[in-house]
Amino acid sequence: MPYMRSIRLAAAATALALGGCADSARLNEHYSRVYYPGETASAGSDLAVFVFGSPFGQPEQKFSSEVINAMQGWAFAYPTHFVQPARAQPSTYRAVMVFGSDVFGPSVCASPVTRVAAASAIPGAPQTLSDAAPPTAAPPVVATPAVAPGSRIPLVAVLCRSDSYMAWLTGSVPAGNGPTSEPFRHGVGQFTASLFPSVNPDLKVGKGPMPPAK
Repeated sequence: MPYMRSIRLAAAATALALGGCADSARLNEHYSRVYYPGETASAGSDLAVFVFGSPFGQPEQKFSSEVINAMQGWAFAYPTHFVQPARAQPSTYRAVMVFGSDVFGPSVCASPVTRVAAASAIPGAPQTLSDAAPPTAAPPVVATPAVAPGSRIPLVAVLCRSDSYMAWLTGSVPAGNGPTSEPFRHGVGQFTASLFPSVNPDLKVGKGPMPPAK
């Protein structure tokens, strides 16, 4: 069952010495009942990440690279190397990170713009996200210039398997002083850790390889 929490992973908090909820991600977690943590390893160590939005006003490609860099090392239980879609092999698995808008949910998994084969055709977040939106969703929020330090940025993160979601997170991360600041990177890392738990919180399964097919 989904629940709201302000995540503070003990090991990461100690390493980064970040204190207070202002420096933590706030997120609402939803997990599919068919999600077996660790299953993405069956597709190889590289996992494509589609990043939409640029809340600091940077070129989207640069912001995407910084987000993916911040995600590295946060899939604690099952080491995963996050890459730009153009660098990934076609796979049924991929992650989607949507900044600045909370109107997009697991429906992004069914959109062709979140598939590796379509990566070269992605024109940019404001245009592509409309293709992924549910029919009743509002238009995507267009990226705005630099966010004032101390404010928070809405974030939706989804781990997809084919057209369905395995993990779906909604909430926000601290803006810090920009995409390279520790508060922002830490918040992105916390979202990443929740996308790749060692155990499915709803089913209490995981912590090992996938069971053999019957």
